Amino acid sequence: MNQLVKIKNSLLILMLVFSTAYAEKNIQIENFEKNEDYLVRDIDINKDGVLDKVISSEKYKGDELYLFLHNNGKYTFVLKSINFTEDGGNVIDDIKALNDANNVFTIDTFFPDRGSYEIRYFISFKDSKWFLTKTEYKTSSWQNDYTKSYICDVQQNIDLNELGSDNWFDKINHIPPEDKRDDMCNINFYMENTLEEFIKRFKSDNQSIVKGINRYVALIGKFPLSLKTLLTYNNIAYYLQKTGANKESIYLLEKILKKYPNRTVAYYNIGDAYWELGDKEKAKQAYSTYIKQMKAKGKEKRIPRTLIKRVQE
Repeated sequence: MNQLVKIKNSLLILMLVFSTAYAEKNIQIENFEKNEDYLVRDIDINKDGVLDKVISSEKYKGDELYLFLHNNGKYTFVLKSINFTEDGGNVIDDIKALNDANNVFTIDTFFPDRGSYEIRYFISFKDSKWFLTKTEYKTSSWQNDYTKSYICDVQQNIDLNELGSDNWFDKINHIPPEDKRDDMCNINFYMENTLEEFIKRFKSDNQSIVKGINRYVALIGKFPLSLKTLLTYNNIAYYLQKTGANKESIYLLEKILKKYPNRTVAYYNIGDAYWELGDKEKAKQAYSTYIKQMKAKGKEKRIPRTLIKRVQE
């Protein structure tokens, strides 16, 4: 089996060498090794168990990408393409081996300015060719919400031979537009190490940054709702409702009431949130449960008159 693999790879090398327009004597591995203008990585790019060479122009040094196959102690040039460096945009960060079922390495780029914009290009080997299979975009904005980042996977399936031109940028699929990302991308939120630290920032931060139901899905995922965190989550929901983030408030309060149905004040809070959203029927149901539990506790005199009036409307 190993002998067959070696024969196959030897034939593959010959085919690639003679079919590649750039197979010239001046493109040798020695031109790149120990050259500070190039980044050199040892990666098995054709899945034969032997480390080959992937070579890229260094940061701010160009956009060239070269592939060399290793066979019997020699490196043979097989492909010239681009490293996805953009003029005035993202620059090369690193090239990393990726031994999964579909891909052999990734090319990572980043935007060297304010904000965060990273792109990972996944390269596969199939049918004696190398393909850009997909791109993974990671982005956030310090201007809008520095705590929220998107991870967007975009399918490509493009032969690297087709991307060795000046118009490669127009040939690939790009990150979804901003107004589509909430639906098309995964969302990550920055979270502190403790719920108390989150509360401290929460109370002092821009009100727009505390919005988004997915933020609280992630928060409960990291800091589960329990008797220890119950009061804190109730306080967050109350604050959200008072700042107009009623949908976010309702999400937390529904979680609280599902697990702790005797949390009386939560019915009051969720009733206010529904009332502000114009859903008076759900508000009245919540208020009625609050009133019932308050009476059962002998605290009828502490029920706000405005609340009773709303139920009676």
